[in-house]
Amino acid sequence: MTTTLPRPSIGAPAAYRFPVARRFQLDNGIAVLAYDLPGQLVVSATLLLDAPETAEPRDLEGVATLALRCADEGTVPHPGAAFTEAVEDQGATLGGAAHLWSTQLAVEAPATRLDAALALLAEAVAQPAYADEDVARHVALRLTEIEHMLADPKSSSVIALRAAVTSADSRMHRPGAGRPDTVASLSAADLHAFHDRWWTPRGATLIVAGQLPDGVDAMLQRDFGTWHPAVGPEGPDLPTTAEAEPAPGVVWVIDHPDAVQAAIAIGTLTPPRADPAWSLTQVGTAALGGSFGSRLNTVLREQRGFTYGASCGLSASRDCSLFGVHTNCRTEVAAQAVTTALELLDLDARPLTPDEVRSAVDYLVGVAPLRYDTADAIAAQAAALVEAGMPTTWIDEHHDRMRSATAASATAALAPWIAPQRLHTVIAGRADELVPALGEAGLDPRVVDVAGQPRG
Repeated sequence: MTTTLPRPSIGAPAAYRFPVARRFQLDNGIAVLAYDLPGQLVVSATLLLDAPETAEPRDLEGVATLALRCADEGTVPHPGAAFTEAVEDQGATLGGAAHLWSTQLAVEAPATRLDAALALLAEAVAQPAYADEDVARHVALRLTEIEHMLADPKSSSVIALRAAVTSADSRMHRPGAGRPDTVASLSAADLHAFHDRWWTPRGATLIVAGQLPDGVDAMLQRDFGTWHPAVGPEGPDLPTTAEAEPAPGVVWVIDHPDAVQAAIAIGTLTPPRADPAWSLTQVGTAALGGSFGSRLNTVLREQRGFTYGASCGLSASRDCSLFGVHTNCRTEVAAQAVTTALELLDLDARPLTPDEVRSAVDYLVGVAPLRYDTADAIAAQAAALVEAGMPTTWIDEHHDRMRSATAASATAALAPWIAPQRLHTVIAGRADELVPALGEAGLDPRVVDVAGQPRG
Protein backbone atom coordinates (compact mmCIF):
# COMPACT_ATOMS: atom_id res chain seq x y z
CA MET A 1 0.00 0.00 0.00
CA THR A 2 1.33 3.41 -0.90
CA THR A 3 0.50 6.72 0.65
CA THR A 4 0.63 9.93 -1.29
CA LEU A 5 1.89 12.78 0.82
CA PRO A 6 1.52 16.40 -0.16
CA ARG A 7 4.57 17.93 -1.73
CA PRO A 8 6.47 20.26 0.58
CA SER A 9 6.22 23.88 -0.36
CA ILE A 10 9.30 25.62 -1.65
CA GLY A 11 10.10 28.83 0.14
CA ALA A 12 12.63 31.54 -0.49
CA PRO A 13 16.18 30.39 0.31
CA ALA A 14 17.80 31.87 3.39
CA ALA A 15 20.48 34.44 2.71
CA TYR A 16 23.95 32.92 2.87
CA ARG A 17 26.44 34.56 5.24
CA PHE A 18 30.17 33.97 4.92
CA PRO A 19 31.78 32.64 8.13
CA VAL A 20 33.43 35.12 10.48
CA ALA A 21 37.10 34.52 11.20
CA ARG A 22 38.83 34.78 14.52
CA ARG A 23 41.81 37.07 13.97
CA PHE A 24 45.13 37.23 15.75
CA GLN A 25 48.81 37.66 15.02
CA LEU A 26 51.79 35.39 15.52
CA ASP A 27 54.92 36.61 17.26
CA ASN A 28 56.73 37.28 13.99
CA GLY A 29 53.88 39.37 12.58
CA ILE A 30 52.05 36.82 10.43
CA ALA A 31 48.33 37.62 10.46
CA VAL A 32 46.03 34.65 11.13
CA LEU A 33 42.42 34.13 10.06
CA ALA A 34 40.94 31.10 11.82
CA TYR A 35 37.59 29.73 10.62
CA ASP A 36 36.24 27.13 13.04
CA LEU A 37 33.75 25.08 10.99
CA PRO A 38 32.21 22.23 13.00
CA GLY A 39 31.69 19.12 10.90
CA GLN A 40 34.42 19.98 8.39
CA LEU A 41 36.79 17.21 9.37
CA VAL A 42 39.32 17.98 6.64
CA VAL A 43 41.14 21.17 7.60
CA SER A 44 42.69 23.54 5.08
CA ALA A 45 45.61 25.84 5.90
CA THR A 46 46.75 28.43 3.35
CA LEU A 47 49.77 30.70 3.72
CA LEU A 48 49.83 33.85 1.58
CA LEU A 49 53.30 35.22 1.03
CA ASP A 50 54.08 38.67 -0.28
CA ALA A 51 56.07 36.99 -3.08
CA PRO A 52 54.24 37.89 -6.28
CA GLU A 53 55.04 37.51 -9.95
CA THR A 54 55.36 41.29 -10.09
CA ALA A 55 58.53 40.92 -7.99
CA GLU A 56 60.30 38.74 -10.55
CA PRO A 57 63.29 40.12 -12.47
CA ARG A 58 62.26 40.57 -16.10
CA ASP A 59 64.88 38.09 -17.33
CA LEU A 60 63.86 35.47 -14.75
CA GLU A 61 60.09 35.48 -15.15
CA GLY A 62 58.72 32.14 -14.05
CA VAL A 63 60.97 31.96 -10.99
CA ALA A 64 58.02 32.57 -8.62
CA THR A 65 56.17 29.59 -10.07
CA LEU A 66 59.18 27.28 -9.99
CA ALA A 67 60.09 28.35 -6.45
CA LEU A 68 56.60 27.22 -5.46
CA ARG A 69 56.53 24.02 -7.51
CA CYS A 70 59.91 22.84 -6.23
CA ALA A 71 59.23 23.66 -2.58
CA ASP A 72 57.65 20.25 -1.91
CA GLU A 73 60.20 18.25 -3.89
CA GLY A 74 62.30 17.89 -0.77
CA THR A 75 63.35 19.92 2.23
CA VAL A 76 66.51 20.17 4.24
CA PRO A 77 65.15 17.87 7.02
CA HIS A 78 63.34 15.57 4.52
CA PRO A 79 65.33 15.45 1.27
CA GLY A 80 63.82 14.14 -1.95
CA ALA A 81 61.04 11.54 -1.71
CA ALA A 82 61.23 11.52 2.09
CA PHE A 83 59.21 14.72 2.19
CA THR A 84 56.48 13.33 -0.08
CA GLU A 85 56.29 10.21 2.06
CA ALA A 86 56.01 12.31 5.23
CA VAL A 87 53.09 14.26 3.74
CA GLU A 88 51.34 11.10 2.56
CA ASP A 89 51.79 9.49 5.97
CA GLN A 90 49.50 12.19 7.39
CA GLY A 91 46.83 11.67 4.72
CA ALA A 92 47.57 15.23 3.63
CA THR A 93 47.92 17.02 0.31
CA LEU A 94 50.18 19.97 -0.35
CA GLY A 95 49.80 22.49 -3.16
CA GLY A 96 49.78 26.12 -4.11
CA ALA A 97 50.27 28.67 -6.86
CA ALA A 98 52.19 31.81 -7.67
CA HIS A 99 49.88 34.67 -8.63
CA LEU A 100 50.30 38.17 -9.97
CA TRP A 101 50.16 39.56 -6.42
CA SER A 102 51.12 36.71 -4.08
CA THR A 103 52.43 33.19 -3.67
CA GLN A 104 50.12 30.78 -1.86
CA LEU A 105 51.01 27.44 -0.28
CA ALA A 106 48.33 25.23 1.23
CA VAL A 107 47.90 21.92 3.00
CA GLU A 108 44.75 19.87 3.53
CA ALA A 109 44.71 17.20 6.23
CA PRO A 110 42.33 15.38 8.57
CA ALA A 111 41.76 17.45 11.69
CA THR A 112 43.33 14.64 13.73
CA ARG A 113 46.55 14.93 11.68
CA LEU A 114 46.68 18.72 11.43
CA ASP A 115 49.50 19.06 13.97
CA ALA A 116 52.00 17.12 11.85
CA ALA A 117 50.66 18.50 8.55
CA LEU A 118 51.19 22.11 9.64
CA ALA A 119 54.77 21.29 10.60
CA LEU A 120 55.39 19.90 7.12
CA LEU A 121 53.87 22.94 5.43
CA ALA A 122 56.10 25.19 7.53
CA GLU A 123 59.08 23.05 6.58
CA ALA A 124 58.35 23.44 2.86
CA VAL A 125 58.02 27.19 3.31
CA ALA A 126 61.12 27.77 5.39
CA GLN A 127 63.53 25.04 4.27
CA PRO A 128 63.02 23.93 0.66
CA ALA A 129 66.06 22.03 -0.62
CA TYR A 130 65.83 23.18 -4.27
CA ALA A 131 68.09 20.35 -5.38
CA ASP A 132 69.64 20.95 -8.80
CA GLU A 133 68.07 17.83 -10.31
CA ASP A 134 64.58 18.76 -9.08
CA VAL A 135 64.85 22.28 -10.45
CA ALA A 136 66.13 21.01 -13.80
CA ARG A 137 63.22 18.57 -14.01
CA HIS A 138 60.66 21.27 -13.29
CA VAL A 139 62.27 23.59 -15.82
CA ALA A 140 61.88 20.84 -18.42
CA LEU A 141 58.28 20.22 -17.36
CA ARG A 142 57.42 23.89 -17.58
CA LEU A 143 58.99 24.20 -21.03
CA THR A 144 56.89 21.24 -22.17
CA GLU A 145 53.78 22.90 -20.73
CA ILE A 146 54.54 26.07 -22.65
CA GLU A 147 55.06 24.10 -25.86
CA HIS A 148 51.70 22.35 -25.43
CA MET A 149 49.90 25.61 -24.61
CA LEU A 150 51.30 27.39 -27.65
CA ALA A 151 50.26 24.46 -29.84
CA ASP A 152 46.67 24.51 -28.55
CA PRO A 153 44.39 27.17 -30.09
CA LYS A 154 42.29 27.61 -26.96
CA SER A 155 45.30 28.06 -24.68
CA SER A 156 47.10 30.37 -27.08
CA SER A 157 43.99 32.55 -27.42
CA VAL A 158 43.85 32.94 -23.63
CA ILE A 159 47.54 33.90 -23.44
CA ALA A 160 47.18 36.34 -26.31
CA LEU A 161 44.10 37.99 -24.81
CA ARG A 162 46.06 38.92 -21.67
CA ALA A 163 48.72 40.46 -23.90
CA ALA A 164 46.13 42.28 -26.00
CA VAL A 165 44.31 43.98 -23.13
CA THR A 166 47.40 45.31 -21.34
CA SER A 167 50.31 47.55 -22.19
CA ALA A 168 53.63 45.90 -23.00
CA ASP A 169 55.33 47.02 -19.77
CA SER A 170 52.70 45.33 -17.58
CA ARG A 171 53.55 42.04 -15.87
CA MET A 172 50.06 40.85 -16.76
CA HIS A 173 51.01 41.28 -20.42
CA ARG A 174 53.33 38.28 -20.20
CA PRO A 175 52.62 34.67 -19.12
CA GLY A 176 52.56 34.34 -15.36
CA ALA A 177 54.69 31.19 -15.23
CA GLY A 178 57.30 32.57 -17.60
CA ARG A 179 58.31 32.48 -21.25
CA PRO A 180 60.53 29.81 -22.85
CA ASP A 181 63.64 31.99 -22.79
CA THR A 182 63.25 33.07 -19.16
CA VAL A 183 62.27 29.63 -17.85
CA ALA A 184 65.09 27.83 -19.67
CA SER A 185 67.69 29.96 -17.89
CA LEU A 186 66.44 29.28 -14.36
CA SER A 187 68.71 27.51 -11.90
CA ALA A 188 68.55 26.36 -8.29
CA ALA A 189 70.54 29.47 -7.35
CA ASP A 190 67.82 31.68 -8.87
CA LEU A 191 65.12 29.90 -6.87
CA HIS A 192 67.11 30.20 -3.67
CA ALA A 193 67.65 33.92 -4.29
CA PHE A 194 63.96 34.57 -4.95
CA HIS A 195 62.94 32.49 -1.94
CA ASP A 196 65.37 34.21 0.41
CA ARG A 197 64.31 37.68 -0.77
CA TRP A 198 60.54 37.26 -0.85
CA TRP A 199 59.46 34.24 1.21
CA THR A 200 59.37 35.98 4.59
CA PRO A 201 56.77 36.63 7.33
CA ARG A 202 56.57 40.26 6.22
CA GLY A 203 53.06 40.87 4.90
CA ALA A 204 52.15 37.18 5.20
CA THR A 205 48.70 35.87 6.16
CA LEU A 206 47.86 32.37 7.37
CA ILE A 207 44.30 31.10 6.91
CA VAL A 208 43.05 27.93 8.62
CA ALA A 209 39.54 26.58 8.09
CA GLY A 210 37.75 23.48 9.28
CA GLN A 211 36.91 21.80 12.55
CA LEU A 212 39.93 23.18 14.33
CA PRO A 213 41.42 20.96 17.04
CA ASP A 214 42.22 22.12 20.54
CA GLY A 215 45.55 23.89 20.73
CA VAL A 216 45.57 25.02 17.10
CA ASP A 217 46.86 28.48 18.07
CA ALA A 218 49.86 26.92 19.76
CA MET A 219 50.52 24.77 16.68
CA LEU A 220 50.53 27.82 14.42
CA GLN A 221 52.83 29.74 16.73
CA ARG A 222 55.21 26.78 17.02
CA ASP A 223 55.44 26.14 13.28
CA PHE A 224 55.06 29.62 11.78
CA GLY A 225 55.38 32.19 14.56
CA THR A 226 58.98 31.20 15.29
CA TRP A 227 59.99 31.56 11.63
CA HIS A 228 62.65 34.25 11.43
CA PRO A 229 64.52 33.69 8.17
CA ALA A 230 67.82 35.33 7.43
CA VAL A 231 67.09 38.30 5.20
CA GLY A 232 68.53 37.89 1.73
CA PRO A 233 69.86 40.70 -0.45
CA GLU A 234 67.38 43.54 -0.65
CA GLY A 235 65.84 44.24 -4.02
CA PRO A 236 63.34 46.78 -5.36
CA ASP A 237 60.08 47.22 -3.53
CA LEU A 238 56.87 45.94 -5.04
CA PRO A 239 55.22 48.33 -7.51
CA THR A 240 52.75 50.66 -5.87
CA THR A 241 50.92 51.70 -9.04
CA ALA A 242 48.51 49.72 -11.18
CA GLU A 243 50.30 47.09 -13.25
CA ALA A 244 47.68 46.53 -15.92
CA GLU A 245 47.11 49.59 -18.08
CA PRO A 246 44.50 49.17 -20.83
CA ALA A 247 45.58 49.06 -24.47
CA PRO A 248 43.60 50.11 -27.58
CA GLY A 249 41.24 47.48 -28.98
CA VAL A 250 42.67 45.01 -31.52
CA VAL A 251 41.65 42.02 -33.63
CA TRP A 252 44.41 39.41 -33.57
CA VAL A 253 44.67 36.09 -35.39
CA ILE A 254 46.99 33.43 -33.99
CA ASP A 255 47.89 31.05 -36.82
CA HIS A 256 47.38 27.32 -36.18
CA PRO A 257 47.54 25.85 -39.70
CA ASP A 258 46.37 22.39 -38.63
CA ALA A 259 43.57 23.50 -36.31
CA VAL A 260 40.20 21.80 -36.80
CA GLN A 261 38.37 24.61 -34.98
CA ALA A 262 38.83 28.28 -34.21
CA ALA A 263 39.18 29.40 -30.59
CA ILE A 264 37.71 32.83 -29.90
CA ALA A 265 38.55 35.07 -26.95
CA ILE A 266 37.07 38.54 -26.51
CA GLY A 267 37.84 40.74 -23.54
CA THR A 268 38.90 43.93 -21.87
CA LEU A 269 39.98 45.25 -18.48
CA THR A 270 37.26 46.15 -15.99
CA PRO A 271 37.35 47.50 -12.40
CA PRO A 272 38.74 45.51 -9.45
CA ARG A 273 36.63 44.10 -6.64
CA ALA A 274 37.18 47.28 -4.63
CA ASP A 275 35.15 49.31 -7.12
CA PRO A 276 31.65 50.00 -5.72
CA ALA A 277 30.10 48.85 -9.00
CA TRP A 278 31.96 45.53 -9.19
CA SER A 279 29.03 43.49 -7.91
CA LEU A 280 26.80 44.93 -10.61
CA THR A 281 29.42 44.23 -13.30
CA GLN A 282 29.53 40.61 -12.14
CA VAL A 283 25.74 40.36 -12.42
CA GLY A 284 25.93 41.82 -15.92
CA THR A 285 28.73 39.46 -16.89
CA ALA A 286 26.77 36.45 -15.62
CA ALA A 287 23.70 37.58 -17.53
CA LEU A 288 25.76 37.71 -20.71
CA GLY A 289 27.53 34.38 -20.37
CA GLY A 290 27.56 32.95 -16.87
CA SER A 291 25.15 30.05 -17.36
CA PHE A 292 23.71 27.75 -20.02
CA GLY A 293 20.69 30.01 -20.48
CA SER A 294 22.64 33.26 -20.67
CA ARG A 295 22.65 35.52 -23.70
CA LEU A 296 25.81 34.39 -25.49
CA ASN A 297 25.17 30.67 -25.14
CA THR A 298 21.50 30.98 -26.09
CA VAL A 299 22.27 32.77 -29.34
CA LEU A 300 25.61 31.31 -30.41
CA ARG A 301 24.75 27.71 -29.48
CA GLU A 302 21.00 27.29 -29.40
CA GLN A 303 19.87 29.70 -32.10
CA ARG A 304 22.82 29.86 -34.52
CA GLY A 305 24.48 26.49 -33.95
CA PHE A 306 27.95 28.02 -34.13
CA THR A 307 29.36 26.30 -31.04
CA TYR A 308 28.78 23.74 -28.31
CA GLY A 309 29.07 26.47 -25.72
CA ALA A 310 29.99 30.11 -25.12
CA SER A 311 30.67 31.73 -21.77
CA CYS A 312 32.15 34.79 -20.16
CA GLY A 313 33.40 35.72 -16.72
CA LEU A 314 35.43 38.13 -14.61
CA SER A 315 38.92 37.19 -13.43
CA ALA A 316 39.74 39.56 -10.59
CA SER A 317 43.19 40.79 -9.58
CA ARG A 318 44.29 43.48 -7.15
CA ASP A 319 44.13 46.45 -9.51
CA CYS A 320 41.72 45.27 -12.21
CA SER A 321 39.51 42.48 -13.46
CA LEU A 322 39.70 40.77 -16.84
CA PHE A 323 36.37 40.41 -18.61
CA GLY A 324 36.67 37.48 -20.99
CA VAL A 325 34.40 35.70 -23.47
CA HIS A 326 35.50 32.27 -24.70
CA THR A 327 34.14 29.85 -27.26
CA ASN A 328 35.26 27.40 -29.97
CA CYS A 329 33.57 27.00 -33.32
CA ARG A 330 34.01 25.72 -36.86
CA THR A 331 36.49 27.76 -38.85
CA GLU A 332 33.97 28.58 -41.57
CA VAL A 333 31.59 30.28 -39.13
CA ALA A 334 34.22 31.93 -36.89
CA ALA A 335 33.84 35.40 -38.44
CA GLN A 336 30.07 35.23 -38.03
CA ALA A 337 30.47 34.04 -34.45
CA VAL A 338 32.78 36.96 -33.66
CA THR A 339 30.53 39.62 -35.15
CA THR A 340 27.46 38.10 -33.51
CA ALA A 341 29.20 37.97 -30.12
CA LEU A 342 30.28 41.61 -30.46
CA GLU A 343 26.71 42.61 -31.26
CA LEU A 344 25.42 40.73 -28.21
CA LEU A 345 28.01 42.45 -26.01
CA ASP A 346 26.98 45.94 -27.14
CA LEU A 347 24.83 46.86 -24.14
CA ASP A 348 24.07 50.32 -25.46
CA ALA A 349 22.29 48.74 -28.41
CA ARG A 350 21.01 45.70 -26.49
CA PRO A 351 20.60 46.49 -22.79
CA LEU A 352 20.26 43.67 -20.31
CA THR A 353 16.68 42.57 -19.75
CA PRO A 354 14.94 42.09 -16.39
CA ASP A 355 14.70 38.34 -17.02
CA GLU A 356 18.42 38.08 -17.81
CA VAL A 357 19.40 39.97 -14.66
CA ARG A 358 16.94 38.15 -12.42
CA SER A 359 18.26 34.78 -13.63
CA ALA A 360 21.86 35.89 -13.10
CA VAL A 361 21.20 37.13 -9.57
CA ASP A 362 19.29 33.98 -8.62
CA TYR A 363 22.21 31.87 -9.80
CA LEU A 364 25.04 33.94 -8.29
CA VAL A 365 23.38 34.31 -4.91
CA GLY A 366 21.75 30.89 -4.84
CA VAL A 367 24.94 28.96 -5.60
CA ALA A 368 26.85 30.49 -2.65
CA PRO A 369 26.03 27.68 -0.14
CA LEU A 370 27.43 25.15 -2.64
CA ARG A 371 30.40 27.29 -3.61
CA TYR A 372 31.50 27.59 0.02
CA ASP A 373 30.53 24.15 1.31
CA THR A 374 34.05 22.97 2.18
CA ALA A 375 36.80 24.28 4.41
CA ASP A 376 39.08 24.48 1.37
CA ALA A 377 36.57 26.72 -0.44
CA ILE A 378 36.29 29.04 2.57
CA ALA A 379 40.08 29.29 2.85
CA ALA A 380 40.47 29.87 -0.90
CA GLN A 381 37.91 32.69 -0.95
CA ALA A 382 39.41 34.32 2.12
CA ALA A 383 42.85 34.08 0.50
CA ALA A 384 41.60 35.70 -2.69
CA LEU A 385 40.17 38.61 -0.71
CA VAL A 386 43.33 39.07 1.35
CA GLU A 387 45.40 39.01 -1.85
CA ALA A 388 43.17 41.71 -3.31
CA GLY A 389 43.43 43.83 -0.16
CA MET A 390 39.74 43.34 0.62
CA PRO A 391 38.08 42.60 3.99
CA THR A 392 36.55 39.13 4.29
CA THR A 393 33.25 40.80 5.25
CA TRP A 394 33.08 41.88 1.61
CA ILE A 395 31.39 38.63 0.54
CA ASP A 396 28.18 39.38 2.43
CA GLU A 397 28.16 42.97 1.20
CA HIS A 398 28.76 41.70 -2.33
CA HIS A 399 25.76 39.37 -2.16
CA ASP A 400 23.57 42.16 -0.82
CA ARG A 401 24.61 44.45 -3.69
CA MET A 402 23.90 41.73 -6.24
CA ARG A 403 20.42 41.19 -4.80
CA SER A 404 19.69 44.86 -5.40
CA ALA A 405 20.67 44.71 -9.08
CA THR A 406 18.19 45.72 -11.75
CA ALA A 407 18.42 45.52 -15.51
CA ALA A 408 19.10 49.25 -15.64
CA SER A 409 21.76 49.30 -12.91
CA ALA A 410 23.63 46.23 -14.19
CA THR A 411 23.62 47.59 -17.73
CA ALA A 412 24.83 51.00 -16.59
CA ALA A 413 27.67 49.45 -14.55
CA LEU A 414 28.99 47.12 -17.26
CA ALA A 415 28.21 48.88 -20.55
CA PRO A 416 30.97 51.54 -20.42
CA TRP A 417 33.64 48.95 -19.74
CA ILE A 418 32.73 46.59 -22.59
CA ALA A 419 31.88 49.24 -25.16
CA PRO A 420 32.78 48.03 -28.69
CA GLN A 421 35.85 50.27 -28.97
CA ARG A 422 37.30 48.82 -25.74
CA LEU A 423 36.98 45.16 -26.65
CA HIS A 424 39.89 43.06 -27.89
CA THR A 425 39.32 40.00 -30.05
CA VAL A 426 41.69 37.05 -30.47
CA ILE A 427 40.94 34.19 -32.86
CA ALA A 428 43.29 31.20 -32.92
CA GLY A 429 43.01 28.88 -35.91
CA ARG A 430 43.79 28.67 -39.61
CA ALA A 431 44.85 32.20 -40.52
CA ASP A 432 44.56 31.65 -44.29
CA GLU A 433 40.81 31.14 -43.86
CA LEU A 434 40.16 33.41 -40.89
CA VAL A 435 41.79 36.60 -42.13
CA PRO A 436 39.75 36.97 -45.36
CA ALA A 437 36.49 36.10 -43.60
CA LEU A 438 37.12 38.56 -40.77
CA GLY A 439 37.99 41.26 -43.28
CA GLU A 440 34.76 40.64 -45.20
CA ALA A 441 32.90 40.95 -41.87
CA GLY A 442 34.23 44.49 -41.46
CA LEU A 443 37.01 43.73 -38.98
CA ASP A 444 40.71 44.54 -39.33
CA PRO A 445 42.61 41.40 -38.34
CA ARG A 446 46.38 41.16 -37.84
CA VAL A 447 48.28 37.87 -37.75
CA VAL A 448 50.47 37.90 -34.66
CA ASP A 449 52.09 35.58 -32.14
CA VAL A 450 50.72 35.24 -28.60
CA ALA A 451 52.69 38.30 -27.50
CA GLY A 452 51.12 40.43 -30.24
CA GLN A 453 54.20 40.53 -32.46
CA PRO A 454 53.50 40.48 -36.24
CA ARG A 455 53.89 37.15 -38.01
CA GLY A 456 54.41 36.75 -41.73
